[in-house]
Amino acid sequence: MAGGHRHLELARSEPNVDRRRGGGRPPAIPKREASAHASKLLAEIRAAERAAPAIEGGFDPRLLLRLSVTGLNPEDLRAFPGFEVVSQEDRSVVLLFTDGAALKEFRDRIKRFGAGESVARRAVIQAIDAVGLWRAEDRIGPSLAAEGWPDDDAAEVDVELWPIERSRAPLVKEFERWCGTNRIKIVGRIVNTVVFLFRCSGATRQLKRLLEHRDVRRVELPPQWEVSLEPLQASVSQFHVRSPAPTAVVVGVLDSGVVTGHPLLKDAVVHVESFVDGAHGFDQTGHGTAVAGDVVYGDIEDAVAAGAFEPLTRIASARMLGLKGRSLMLPIEEAVVKFNRDLGVRIFNLSINNYRGVYAGGHVAWLAATLDDLSRRLGILFTVSAGNCQPHPDADYPRRLLETDARILDPAPALNVLTVGAIARHEKSRAARAASHDPRHQPGARRGQPSPFTRVGPGACGSIKPDLVEYGGNTALNLATGEEDANALGELCLNFGFAQGSPFAQLNGTSHAAPKVAHVAARLLERYPAASANLLRALIVASARWPGTAQHPDLRADELQRIVGYGQPSAQRALDSLENRTVLMCEEELEIDRTHFFEIPLPSSFLSGPRRARHIIVAAAHTPHVRSTRVEYRASSLRFRLMRSPRLEDVVPAMTHYSDDELPNELGNARPGANERSKGSVQSSTFTIKAPGKALKDGTERVFLAVSRHVSPWAKDIVDEKEAYAVVVALEDESNVEARLYTEISVMLQARARARSRR
Repeated sequence: MAGGHRHLELARSEPNVDRRRGGGRPPAIPKREASAHASKLLAEIRAAERAAPAIEGGFDPRLLLRLSVTGLNPEDLRAFPGFEVVSQEDRSVVLLFTDGAALKEFRDRIKRFGAGESVARRAVIQAIDAVGLWRAEDRIGPSLAAEGWPDDDAAEVDVELWPIERSRAPLVKEFERWCGTNRIKIVGRIVNTVVFLFRCSGATRQLKRLLEHRDVRRVELPPQWEVSLEPLQASVSQFHVRSPAPTAVVVGVLDSGVVTGHPLLKDAVVHVESFVDGAHGFDQTGHGTAVAGDVVYGDIEDAVAAGAFEPLTRIASARMLGLKGRSLMLPIEEAVVKFNRDLGVRIFNLSINNYRGVYAGGHVAWLAATLDDLSRRLGILFTVSAGNCQPHPDADYPRRLLETDARILDPAPALNVLTVGAIARHEKSRAARAASHDPRHQPGARRGQPSPFTRVGPGACGSIKPDLVEYGGNTALNLATGEEDANALGELCLNFGFAQGSPFAQLNGTSHAAPKVAHVAARLLERYPAASANLLRALIVASARWPGTAQHPDLRADELQRIVGYGQPSAQRALDSLENRTVLMCEEELEIDRTHFFEIPLPSSFLSGPRRARHIIVAAAHTPHVRSTRVEYRASSLRFRLMRSPRLEDVVPAMTHYSDDELPNELGNARPGANERSKGSVQSSTFTIKAPGKALKDGTERVFLAVSRHVSPWAKDIVDEKEAYAVVVALEDESNVEARLYTEISVMLQARARARSRR
């Protein structure tokens, strides 16, 4: 854009210091009468041993125990030889494998505990509430519990095994043998570092035996992948169409395929492939073609207004869906790995959601975990739709969106992706235009407000989800009849049936919000080719703002955040710095339990002058390891704080010995606060300064950013010693027309670089 500058580099300040956690309260372990507690636990262990022979399967003879605990870290159980923690299913239940010798030692310790003797790990025994087995009812997944077993001789279910990585081969081999013996056919599978999932087919009476199999964690109905298939035609005039640059970034579109002959797409499609057995790669529903157009152009309506279509990105299409909006097994990993390896694709859009996979907290489903794992392993970025809910004309909008059944759909809870919800663009339907004085015709939402069908968070680990929102459509209401037209105010998209009608269609859905963000990511990658997926996410989230009309009188700020996340991103803000809005960025690697520091350059013009709103936006992103068998899910977390202090040396002590609820005070008025934002792997806060104060103005106080990494005790063996992360800091003084932030900050950074070179 004219007048835009490339973002500036932010250098780290020394020192790099330990982040020692201290001062937090230890977990409250119940006080118990030793003799009675020991007798209870021993009786429960005997009962579990007697019941174990009736359990099906098992790749080895070990006993899978379920421990209900209070105030206990699961890793403390490793102190008992032979105990292997395989999962923590909620805040109080831990599952573990134990061999015969280990179980005997465990019983002996409990006996000595009951007799009043001194025993090692006494607190662990006190923390155990109950001992038992993982029961058949525990293996029934949410969708199977809600819908019941299909009455079919060739029914299908998804079966998740306990992900015991070190025993993967014997576990899988024995399960396959058991299925064959019991006339259960395995028709698909996903086995990776985070998921052991099999799609099994057979008579329902046989499939029910899976609930008694020791190595089965959960049995679910196959996902139903939500796709909107009702395009409404919209006539348009002819446009001048350009071809994309041969170096334009390629985005992977994981959807229903694409119609390569569409006049607005044909030059932008570099590869088409089907990952559905027996199906070609061409779109037969229209969904993939519409999504592809959003990726290529970002906003079809902007192109219409400009009178020309200039593709700024290219696409590689991977067909994931059959005609009925589902496939045998979504082969996400196969497609992503292949496109990344063979075509160099680093950005993928997935606008498909499992309508059976409503996320109400707790463990994430297999697809979300797979996306998180792929994001980390391959260094790629996914944009994912939040999913659509059924709008109700008589419901209390927008509070209806905060109800449990309007929560985001799998894989939207994924932590390492950008999840995108929808906001409304249009307010006046055809019926309203035809009857301009008739008040019966009303929109479901006003422009910029959450679309009536969008879905809300939180996501995994309580993270802010959706991360972002984009235009995804609106609904039209007739107040006299109570009828609703679901697509009357949809987004303009490309029509796969262009040969028989218009090249455009009108569609609603978060499906059309997510690819708009993928388009911004691709343009960023073209502008900054060396940028990691972490930096792309941080830049995009830092550019986001709540639409001015998004706020609703019936919603508190925290409720609105659950719906719109960090807000609507801006390609202009993400791509370029201006004189009154300057972005600094940095990519670093942080060791376990360490803290990095950055001094933020604040020009005198930013701090001087009359009282006004000045903003410092800080965003950070990393891509942690995940484990779906852990309630904590992520192996590591990142926290940042923005503080004012005369010297860096005064900040260091405060950041090297603190508890999470005793962090140093931050600069200004941060939104969202540290505890809210730090639950996500991409996080951002806006710090507003209206009157900087004398100490900042005269330079006796400076502003420092501290970034800390914490690794959970259970994850010490799986995480890398160093973890990559990205930080973005944007200084905004947009009400000051005389601002020259970019020029002044550039001079300050050059002076710092010269000073470092002389040391």
